[in-house]
Amino acid sequence: MVPVSECEFALNSILDDLQCDPWPVESGNRPARCVGAALNVAVGLLEGASSASGSRIVTLMGGAITFGPGMIVSQSLKERIRSHLDI
Repeated sequence: MVPVSECEFALNSILDDLQCDPWPVESGNRPARCVGAALNVAVGLLEGASSASGSRIVTLMGGAITFGPGMIVSQSLKERIRSHLDI
């Protein structure tokens, strides 16, 4: 782990090389989002790298988790996501 100032070029080149998902989502389905697995990896890295200090994970996602640990709703659009109005 190094400070962002030391790896700014590598970080910018990775972000510049990002591309759209090549696998289209079938009609009537939500995109597969496995944020739970990604958070498990991030927590493991933070525990290994800085277990004696406080840390933070920022999750930027565009919808509900539909695959893997932490799944909120299935990929089928037939199943509705609960909202605050349902509670």
